[in-house]
Amino acid sequence: MDKVSKSLLIILLVSIGAVVYLNYGNFLGHRQTDNFLKIGLITDVAGYGKEIDGKWEINWKSQGAISRFINRMNKKFKPDVTLELGDFTDGKDKNSIKDWRIMNKQFAKLKMPFYHVLGNHEVRKFTKKDWLDLTGYKKTYYYKDIKNYRLVIVDANFLEDQTDAEPGKSSYPGRINDEEWQWLENTLKDAVNKNKDTIVFMHQPPVNTDLFTNWVVFPQGEKLHKLFSEYKVRAVFSGHIETLCSMQDGPTKYFVLNGAWKENRFLKPEYRFKEGGNFYYVTITPDDINVAMEYRVFKKKTKKNKKRRGERIKGWKKIVVSPDKYNCQDGKDLKYKNASQSVGQNGFKNVEGE
Repeated sequence: MDKVSKSLLIILLVSIGAVVYLNYGNFLGHRQTDNFLKIGLITDVAGYGKEIDGKWEINWKSQGAISRFINRMNKKFKPDVTLELGDFTDGKDKNSIKDWRIMNKQFAKLKMPFYHVLGNHEVRKFTKKDWLDLTGYKKTYYYKDIKNYRLVIVDANFLEDQTDAEPGKSSYPGRINDEEWQWLENTLKDAVNKNKDTIVFMHQPPVNTDLFTNWVVFPQGEKLHKLFSEYKVRAVFSGHIETLCSMQDGPTKYFVLNGAWKENRFLKPEYRFKEGGNFYYVTITPDDINVAMEYRVFKKKTKKNKKRRGERIKGWKKIVVSPDKYNCQDGKDLKYKNASQSVGQNGFKNVEGE
């Protein structure tokens, strides 16, 4: 074999080896291309603390989820990016900013980028300016380009008169003001022009569910669906209503994620995940979006085992979030067959059912 033939053979073998390596790496879930994106999500952590033995401690329901999330992201999943989708603190007292700082310091242990979404509980106890000071962000809505994807973070904490929600003037339903709406449309359009797939993250879900109909949780929801369809948004992730479900409208998949530990009492017990410490693994490819929730399972309380719930953790389980089982509009998760729900400024009201 002459030198030219040997050189060609070596080039061929190296090329074949590279193809095999890349395909095998993708099979294992390794991030080999810019079209493969892994995201770690947690929402409605709702942390709050109190002083115990001279030390400020975050409640165990939140702390357990935080610790597990950081561990799994750093050691197992190793995503490209992580986000929390709002209600980082519970906003129940004057210590909310202190709680926020302590929790954010813990999340700084993540070995990948971590971003915040503004929730309605934050603005119950501090202003958007306070939130910007805490995060270091320039605006409460923004976007990040990662690989071939654009991640768009929306602030839906505005009142009907388009002013900011703030302490004393908070709102349970989500709204976007005109200025942000124009920014959002321009941002989506720019992503299309740059051939980037768009993923949207917002606290309040722009989705009608079995429990919340007629866009009561997001009055602009129908208009948003049209906007997202027009610019071919791949997926929208949100939390807020303590429900786990998904659905698709046009090209866009919507995922409503259960918070870290609170439960929605209007759902059947098997759909509540009470104090589950829930968080999420998201894998996105050009062809599909896979979402799995990890949550903790408790040992039953018995006469012999009278330990508190936080001391009866049996282990952790993982489930896949899909419209097949967790559908936003199939009626299977409701505690009452004919339940109807509306919301006021600060939350649920007017429940009717059998």
